[in-house]
Amino acid sequence: MIYLTPLNDDYGTFEWKDSRHNIHVLKNEPEGKAVFFRNSDIPHQGVPGKTYERISIEVTLMRSIVNGEQEWQGHFYGRHFKNLRQLETIFNTNKL
Repeated sequence: MIYLTPLNDDYGTFEWKDSRHNIHVLKNEPEGKAVFFRNSDIPHQGVPGKTYERISIEVTLMRSIVNGEQEWQGHFYGRHFKNLRQLETIFNTNKL
């Protein structure tokens, strides 16, 4: 994750749990802070800001076993569907 806005209570923070289930909070950091971690191994979450929106760039590196098309009909601003009709379309066309 690369945060284009500061990490603080106004813009939002980043939390994660370590192997002992202790919660850590990344805050009071300037814009441009980058956090690299293995997303599948670390429970984590972004916490919304109290005043402004938190803006970040998510970079995912992964290996693929199959050389195929990578199509995702998610929302322009994130990974979530714009509406449930898109999810229904993917299930009906077996693209998932």
